[in-house]
Amino acid sequence: MASFPKISQLGLPAFSENDRILRRLAAVLLVSTTIFSLDILLELPGSIVAGEIHGPVQITHVVAEIAAVLMLGWGFQLTRRHILLLEDDRAAQHQQLRSLRGEFDIVLQARFRDWDLTEAEADIALLTLRGLKIADIASARNTREGTVKSQMSAVFRKAGVSTRGELYGLFMEEFLDHGAASSAGSAPGLHSGPATGSTPADLQTA
Repeated sequence: MASFPKISQLGLPAFSENDRILRRLAAVLLVSTTIFSLDILLELPGSIVAGEIHGPVQITHVVAEIAAVLMLGWGFQLTRRHILLLEDDRAAQHQQLRSLRGEFDIVLQARFRDWDLTEAEADIALLTLRGLKIADIASARNTREGTVKSQMSAVFRKAGVSTRGELYGLFMEEFLDHGAASSAGSAPGLHSGPATGSTPADLQTA
């Protein structure tokens, strides 16, 4: 039996630029808090013993330094908390994405078997669903464009569609039906595509 490709084998998105900026900001805040805290701890006791802190100006300066350190530390804690919340949200989104891809895999595998696609035809169908053009598919599979067109024609014929748009629409409809049936706790039903014997119209698209 042919081993069909799976959507779930696709990679998950990496950290965004905003994530990296937040992490850098948290690192800057942590280093700044540490440096200023050490500066106060090392100088303040000696200044008090030497009697250098007297009058409103000196006292205000010390209070301002301590307040600045506390605010930096607070900023670090807020940034760190926000990063943790983003990581939790991302983990939930990744889990949902894996679940959706698993559901789509079920639809793909069932439909490819129903159409009796060969392994090569299943590859062509999946790459087509991913939006690759004929030239890109040929390059990815290290084959000629004429071979890809022939295999794509076979996929369209077996699927009962004539264009890429109809193929997309077929799977979108089935995926939505499958998701609705799964959420209702019933078995998903697969619907056959329109039986048209027409020649694929977009096989000439490069």
